[in-house]
Amino acid sequence: MVSVVFVAGLVVLLAVLQFFGRYLLDYRLDDDGVTFLVCRSLPVKTIAYRDIESARAAGMGGAMFSGLTGWKWQNRLFGRVVVIARKYGMLRNVLITPDDPDQFAARINERCAA
Repeated sequence: MVSVVFVAGLVVLLAVLQFFGRYLLDYRLDDDGVTFLVCRSLPVKTIAYRDIESARAAGMGGAMFSGLTGWKWQNRLFGRVVVIARKYGMLRNVLITPDDPDQFAARINERCAA
């Protein structure tokens, strides 16, 4: 009985994180870099475009190794991610999960090239 309650609770927790995580952690492309926001309004970190080498959209499996060697700023447990490769730092890869990973990665690359 306890195991059924535990599994049901775990499933509910995962569903809440998957569907409501985007309201807890969000991303914004500003004039100077990619900004990470808590509760969609409080900026906690910015990665300057001059510090970004590239950005690419990837599936969960394709980003698995990148996640082992970087920061995971994901707001969803499952789905496509954007891998931001930074030029400097110990943890060079940053994994994020914006609503449209392909477009978000393309916009980052455009702003880095400018």
